[in-house]
Amino acid sequence: MLYTLSKSQACPDGNKRVALILLAAFLALNGVSLASTSDEVADRILAAAESQASERTAILEAMTEWLANALVPLGGE
Repeated sequence: MLYTLSKSQACPDGNKRVALILLAAFLALNGVSLASTSDEVADRILAAAESQASERTAILEAMTEWLANALVPLGGE
């Protein structure tokens, strides 16, 4: 979801911000949050948005690993 929304051109402006908002909402609905700095989250979203189509698999694998290691129960770190 994060990768696709980051790369999409669904909105004239703000696609990466929409991706972040939807990620935060999705995680909250599932009782988890990210134990990451805002700079790290921004870097991950920008990397996805600026990646080439040929890098899709590698970006998705890196993002999946990052998320798996950064998730914490909601309200905890």
